[in-house]
Amino acid sequence: MKRIQLLDFFVGLLIIAGSTSFFFLSFKFPRAIGGIPGPGLFPQLILGALIFLGILTIVSSFRAKGTYRKAKIQTDWQPYWYVVIFTSFIAVYGVFVMVGWFVYITPIFLFGSTLALMKFNSKPINYGFLVVLSLCLTAVLYFVFIKILHIPLQ
Repeated sequence: MKRIQLLDFFVGLLIIAGSTSFFFLSFKFPRAIGGIPGPGLFPQLILGALIFLGILTIVSSFRAKGTYRKAKIQTDWQPYWYVVIFTSFIAVYGVFVMVGWFVYITPIFLFGSTLALMKFNSKPINYGFLVVLSLCLTAVLYFVFIKILHIPLQ
């Protein structure tokens, strides 16, 4: 239980750090086009909510019963490495999207992240379903960004 509180603290910090960096990148998109909310407003709202949730996660890690400050720090670093690897994977994905590889990297990102989460939770894996899901979600995201939000992805 005490390890989870410490993990919550670090997860909150990572959520805030990642969301803040992408929040500032979202200012490159137009916020309003002719008085109508533009494509930059939606990511800013979502990222603002994520920053708020990261703050709540940190606060809840301090308010949980018992304190992690008095507990011995666990030497099992495996859960922390999952967070670091997954955050790095998201950062690399963001870089590839910014250079215009959205269509190519998104199915790989969705497949890899879903596979990692399923393996972490010891769930049975249907690779065919994961491939189809990744491709379909990429098509939906592409349609939403190009047709609805008018954001050029390439």
